[in-house]
Amino acid sequence: MLTIPDSILTEAGETIYKLSADEHMRQLMEAREDAIRNELDVKQQLDEAAAKLDDTTAKLDAAYELLRKHGINPNEADA
Repeated sequence: MLTIPDSILTEAGETIYKLSADEHMRQLMEAREDAIRNELDVKQQLDEAAAKLDDTTAKLDAAYELLRKHGINPNEADA
């Protein structure tokens, strides 16, 4: 049977451990990058939604002002 010196087995074990640690670190870094990318996407979507909301609010304000100029109170219901 082939015998392998303990020093070679120890070195091989250490190399495997280091490679595994590097792979784990790579996975952690990829997960962090994905989380940052997702956070930026959500922030962009929120910014776009806020801009649309601001635009809609401005249009509603203008419509209310136009109604008021014509003597119509937009907050009162017709009976």
